[in-house]
Amino acid sequence: MKRKSIIKSLALLISAMMAATCFTGCGAKAPASASTATSTAASATEEKTELEPVELTWLLRIPEQPDAQAVLDELNKRLKEEINATLKIQFIDAVAYPEKTKLKISSGEEFDIMFTSAGYGFYDYASKGAFVPLDELLEKYAPKT
Repeated sequence: MKRKSIIKSLALLISAMMAATCFTGCGAKAPASASTATSTAASATEEKTELEPVELTWLLRIPEQPDAQAVLDELNKRLKEEINATLKIQFIDAVAYPEKTKLKISSGEEFDIMFTSAGYGFYDYASKGAFVPLDELLEKYAPKT
């Protein structure tokens, strides 16, 4: 039983870190040479403080784990430092996930990240305009991804 808890916690941590890596493309570029490293580092620090704070809501298809809040606190600390963002996770049991996400989407409740697939209504939601196309956003804000 303890092994399952550790595995679930590790999966949550990996998922959270994967979400965090999605935002690394929004940071300042690495300096082109060593001579500009100091000025670039200073401007990068200034850029970080100039970013508007953002709270991202993630619908996560697992029940909340015992140490989830500790993991989320650490992740939010890093996200705040890097991109001035925080992550709010709504844990939803896998059995209830299809119905709860359907209700959230149909009611117009706003959230930023969710799991979906063909078996979880992706095509139906996409045809109704529930998702934002990321093509142009990725080209603009994360051209190297």
